[in-house]
Amino acid sequence: MWQTNGSAQRLGEIIERAKQLKLISVVELHDVTGSNDANRLNDMARYFAEPAVKKILADNQKYVLVNIANEWGDHNLSDAAWRDAYKTAITTLRNAGLPNDCDLCQL
Repeated sequence: MWQTNGSAQRLGEIIERAKQLKLISVVELHDVTGSNDANRLNDMARYFAEPAVKKILADNQKYVLVNIANEWGDHNLSDAAWRDAYKTAITTLRNAGLPNDCDLCQL
């Protein structure tokens, strides 16, 4: 569990400790849990694309997966709206050159 107010330095420390314990980290942002706002979902992707955060993720790409947002969207959101919001967020990650996104995700 992580939030966008967390520093890249602290994130790096946590990832390093997980590596010492032979764990793979899944960095999952909880800022927008339950939200249906597509702009806020993309804010989560932009956090991962921030230079300091991106460097931590890139330097640890063998040990880190990215979960853009915990439980974004609820049952009132249409399938198309959910899909389109995630397409935008995934594009933000890929355009930033993040190596930790899902190359197999073809939404």
